[in-house]
Amino acid sequence: MGTISLSGNIMMNRLFSIAKPALAILAALLVAGCGGGRGISDSKGTLAVIEIAKKSPTSVGDCPVKVTISNRMNIGWDGVSYHLAMHNRKGVSVGRLMGSPRKKTPAGEDLMDTGSVLGVKCEDITGLALVYFGYYPTGKKEAHAHVKSVRVILK
Repeated sequence: MGTISLSGNIMMNRLFSIAKPALAILAALLVAGCGGGRGISDSKGTLAVIEIAKKSPTSVGDCPVKVTISNRMNIGWDGVSYHLAMHNRKGVSVGRLMGSPRKKTPAGEDLMDTGSVLGVKCEDITGLALVYFGYYPTGKKEAHAHVKSVRVILK
């Protein structure tokens, strides 16, 4: 039995001596993968800021808006896609705004867009929530951004 126990200890030592470097490499890869999102330049981890400014209302009851999307990343964009839910004073969704402007936007610059919230009076829009945001890194396919990494402002 002493021999079996000794063999078991030797085998376990060999297993752990092989597993330690593999575990160290795996841990390093996991830690590297948990770093901030790619291209973030904002100290708070904000990829973009979307600012919605309501314009003069139309006679048909729609609310025209100016959309300014600030690129807070350290990479340029070929464009973005966004979907915002417009809320009333009670926090209930009363409309939506979607856009997909394609315009080269260098790091740190703004992308301008316009749109209308259909069937909603401007005075009824008191808040908003981001439903979706994606960006097109220069020369690449669309990358989805988590909604918590994009700040939205209603003016």
